[in-house]
Amino acid sequence: MENTKSTTTKTKTTSPRAKQATETKEELNMNDKVEVFNIAPWHVSFSSTNNAAVQFAPSGSLRLRRDEIVNQVERGNRLFTGIDNEGGHATLYINDAPTREYLRFDEDGRPQNFLTEDKVKELCAISNINTFKSKVKNEVVTRAEKAYMLKCMEDLHINDYDKRIFVESHCQFSLF
Repeated sequence: MENTKSTTTKTKTTSPRAKQATETKEELNMNDKVEVFNIAPWHVSFSSTNNAAVQFAPSGSLRLRRDEIVNQVERGNRLFTGIDNEGGHATLYINDAPTREYLRFDEDGRPQNFLTEDKVKELCAISNINTFKSKVKNEVVTRAEKAYMLKCMEDLHINDYDKRIFVESHCQFSLF
């Protein structure tokens, strides 16, 4: 009688997005911590996968483990996934390119659609007021982005009256 060993392997079920990213990218260390920014000028919080509260200070940042971020995205946390499930117009920005690529937020040379201070500068540099209005309406969508846009304009000392009045009207907040 031959001695045969049978082995069983457990396979972890992952989302199609993460599975496809794993096939195309080299393996990331999921225990590494990466920086995540909150663009909202108010506290933002969510429950972690182990039911602990994760709370971001207004316009603050935290370092979170990659596996926690991936779990939040797979669970559909809109703070990370934004309004399009690809990180567009999200409140929390993952400041780590490999993690964004793994989650397919940055893909095919297309960066995540996220409002940054540089994007605000770029918008405010538009000289034609109608083009500016159109771009702002398309780029500044969520309440957090609207508040962030106003904060950036104030921090950058953008003093174009027409632009400030339009942004205040669009955002339904006031700088004064």
